[in-house]
Amino acid sequence: MDNCKFVCDGLEFPFRREKFGECFEFFRAGAGFEVADTIEVDCSPAAVGFVVDFVYGSKLSIMHNTVDE
Repeated sequence: MDNCKFVCDGLEFPFRREKFGECFEFFRAGAGFEVADTIEVDCSPAAVGFVVDFVYGSKLSIMHNTVDE
């Protein structure tokens, strides 16, 4: 069951705070602050999707057309 979500350009990306805590210290319990249930992000939905895919699948696809130079 998901307990948080990223919102980017009106799209929602649900996730488990604990799962993200395995990869990013920002989401770890006891980091000294609360992480909101909804996190608005200012980037492309594709970028958020890449991060979610990486956290859940340990896979990150980087191609020439997905990277700004």
